[in-house]
Amino acid sequence: TNADDVISIGKITLDCYRKKVLADGAEITLSAKDYEILQYLMSKRGVVLSRSLILSRVWGYDFEGEDRVVDTHIKNIRKALGDCSGYIKTVSGMGYTFAEVDGK
Repeated sequence: TNADDVISIGKITLDCYRKKVLADGAEITLSAKDYEILQYLMSKRGVVLSRSLILSRVWGYDFEGEDRVVDTHIKNIRKALGDCSGYIKTVSGMGYTFAEVDGK
């Protein structure tokens, strides 16, 4: 594994090579789409990503009017992350971002 295969921010580590996620040292289970969304958010940390941007990146196209599907996946990811869910921030009217520091 080279360094590019692992994204580690705060208490969350994402192993891109093995498709594994550790939250506070414990491995968590994510669906393929949830994993891709988390990977995208973490790779663009600090950048606000709109729902349509997440859709086109993860699903490969933008399906009009269905962008709430992203919210459902974010909810699943936050639930899986448990105490570490604070890293994913909702930016009202804009989308989501992965914060550098939990709860900040």
